[in-house]
Amino acid sequence: MKKVLLISGFFSHPDDVGLDIYCTFNLFFMSSKYELTIFRYRTSEPLESVYERLEKEIPNYSIILAHSMGGCLLMHYLQKHPIVFKLSRKTKYIFMMPFIQRSMIMKVISHIPSIEDLKLFKPLFLPNSKIVSTGNILNEKFEFIPIHQVQYAYKNLLYSDDDIIKVLNSSRVYLFYATDEKITNISENILNKVKNKQFIDGKHAAFADASSIFDFFNYLSKLI
Repeated sequence: MKKVLLISGFFSHPDDVGLDIYCTFNLFFMSSKYELTIFRYRTSEPLESVYERLEKEIPNYSIILAHSMGGCLLMHYLQKHPIVFKLSRKTKYIFMMPFIQRSMIMKVISHIPSIEDLKLFKPLFLPNSKIVSTGNILNEKFEFIPIHQVQYAYKNLLYSDDDIIKVLNSSRVYLFYATDEKITNISENILNKVKNKQFIDGKHAAFADASSIFDFFNYLSKLI
């Protein structure tokens, strides 16, 4: 049985959010020849510690799925371990709406004094309306969330466009990207140069959205 690792995104742990946004993957792999493990982390855990745990896990799996911040962590791993990446010829790496590129708003936020100690209001920073098509003020979580993980990733785990393109154009590496992505935007400069990509009509969590879930898992089933 092939082992699949799903690296979860920022602020997605069930104990933080109150639900499991990745439950659709459990259903998808339930009656298959694959064994799924979801790598999770609380928003309170330092991202450096998260990566150290993940670094030990990745070599044990033949298919790696990475969503949002998980994509940032996976990209860092592949950049940091080029020899392992080159030798793991049977491993597939699938980036799903990944956080892999710097944005102007994050550049501004990262320069705020003591930003690692601040919390931002979720409806303004990470609104449900940008995650799924059914997201709105009625199902929003009105709370402040720490962003030290995002700040750490921005300063330490992101790479140049050329480095990103090189990894994404490697054999066995694939990119899923939502056509209505508003959270982890990737520039046209990168998208136009990536060969192994699949656009999904949906938002940041297209795999959990009734309007796009069928297409998402249809594409995924063909890929794995």
